[in-house]
Amino acid sequence: CNGQVTLGSIIKVEIKKNIDIQQGLSKEQCKEVNLLIKNTKLKVQSQSQGDSVRVNGKKKDDLQQVMKVLKDKDLSFDIQFTNYR
Repeated sequence: CNGQVTLGSIIKVEIKKNIDIQQGLSKEQCKEVNLLIKNTKLKVQSQSQGDSVRVNGKKKDDLQQVMKVLKDKDLSFDIQFTNYR
């Protein structure tokens, strides 16, 4: 051994990817969500409000069931739930 130390080479990789960010839902996406909610036959009302869908119901359980149905459905877009109570 002659006292030399060999270090491995360091490889630096930079990856870039363009992504599209959408804020709110399009009219077609709102229609799709409204149709899914109406097909659940739960006692809730849904309505489009600009770029979002508002769901009203007397029972908290019904609203939670709607959220579960929408989460379990394989939609082509992401959804986010907001509670205003």
